[in-house]
This record gives sequence, structure tokens and C-alpha cells, in this order.
Amino acid sequence: MIKVLNTLSVVFAYAIVFVNVALGIFPFGLLPL
Repeated sequence: MIKVLNTLSVVFAYAIVFVNVALGIFPFGLLPL
């Protein structure tokens, strides 16, 4: 269970980084979400 939570935390962290990069490149980077 803890392993699953850690995996979700990593995925969430990558998602945040991806959104930040997308916003840096595309003014409307949040629209696909």
C-alpha cells in the first residue's frame, strides 16, 4: 500500500513539472487538462 502511495506521489510530482513546462512553452498549456 505504501509502495502504491509513493508511486502516486511520484506521478503527481511529474504531472506538476509537466504542467509547469507546458505553461512555459504554450500560453494555454492548461487547456488539455
